[in-house]
Amino acid sequence: MHRPASFESVAASTGSAQRGWLTRSKALGVALLAAGVLNSAFLVTAPGTFDVTDPRRGFLVWMDDVVILGPVEGYRYNPYDYPPGTKTLLGLAGKAGDAVGLSRPNSLKLLLLGFQALTALVAFLLTGDILLTGAIWLCTTTSAIGQGYLDILYAPFLVASLIGLLRNRPVQAWGLLLACCAIKPQPLVLLPFYAVHLTGLEGFRDVWRVARESRIWGGAIWTAIAVLLLVVTFGRTHETRQWSVVQAVQKATAHKEISGNAMNAGWIGSYIYQVAKHHQLGPALERDSTWRNPMKVVAAAIVAWILWLQIGLPKTPHTALLALLGGYLAYFTFNAGVHENHLFIAMIIALFLIAFPDDLRRGWNRAQEITLAIGIVVFAHLNPLLFFGWRGGDREPTLIGGPTGLDISVPLATLSIVLFVATVRCLRASGRRAIIVAQESA
Repeated sequence: MHRPASFESVAASTGSAQRGWLTRSKALGVALLAAGVLNSAFLVTAPGTFDVTDPRRGFLVWMDDVVILGPVEGYRYNPYDYPPGTKTLLGLAGKAGDAVGLSRPNSLKLLLLGFQALTALVAFLLTGDILLTGAIWLCTTTSAIGQGYLDILYAPFLVASLIGLLRNRPVQAWGLLLACCAIKPQPLVLLPFYAVHLTGLEGFRDVWRVARESRIWGGAIWTAIAVLLLVVTFGRTHETRQWSVVQAVQKATAHKEISGNAMNAGWIGSYIYQVAKHHQLGPALERDSTWRNPMKVVAAAIVAWILWLQIGLPKTPHTALLALLGGYLAYFTFNAGVHENHLFIAMIIALFLIAFPDDLRRGWNRAQEITLAIGIVVFAHLNPLLFFGWRGGDREPTLIGGPTGLDISVPLATLSIVLFVATVRCLRASGRRAIIVAQESA
């Protein structure tokens, strides 16, 4: 039976073995951190994407809802497609900004900047790794501060959760991942992969063993209680009388676009759809395409396949990271209705993969693995940059050189498929190597 392994056991040996390059690593980390702080200061006045500035449903409107009506009534008034944590945090920022005379845009930017700093602080306090800390700050700057996306609001919890997962601390890992899910819906994709790793599930025959463990029952009961409390606390919407949290999750999983500006298989498919149906080159103009539901079925099947691969592999920290990355990339690459900023989670996992101790790497060599991780980080920046630029302003989304320029979005969208395939290959290689190591040490 493959029990989850922790990477804490090699912390001391890793530190002593790497003294030769520790100073260089620290210097690079400090440089990345300084660059990130300067970049945040430069972008703090950026207006952000239309999600921030839209007068009908932008983030500033959400902030107003909670400031005026309070966190519960403000959420019930219109939950949109986010869990209640996002609106609650926006409302708290708006209230605090009103108390000191800040405008709504400035209150939002300070909230995002504060959570960016908190994310870096959590990473440093829990790992002591200044390279990881600096990379996290720098790599979250464009998304959070320049473009105004709200993914940074769950980033501190995600970082602490990943550290708990890798150190085999189930309460920390699972509890903080649930906190992420209370802020945005995308972390829900990670839940089954966490469950497989933390329970050590090996296959169908192992389900009974997992079901009999008291700690599993305890975790399931506390999870159910937490979800129930969240749903009941925020009640039903005034308009539809549906449970507001349930309605938000349903809306989040029912976006009608083939691709919501995500450069993935859906983006390529939207071009094919538009050409086949309307004889025009470009992404599909229809939001409610008949291709949407079949794509969701295919994406779910591929995510399930990655989960099945993880079940059959030894439960090591390395395979856990790669399974999370492969499963999330399957969601991003093949699902319908995915948006350009949804690679944020993959980017954070990739940064952990870059900083992962060499003692625990299995499968591919270190250079290949880090190249893959850097490619994911770059692609996570490239997708929203191509559509909205550094500061989130309007621009021709997929063109270079203006409306008559070169459309490069489809060739770039194929990179998502390449990154997914490379991650799966790395996962399988890691699993094979871990099995060999386990057999040799038996």
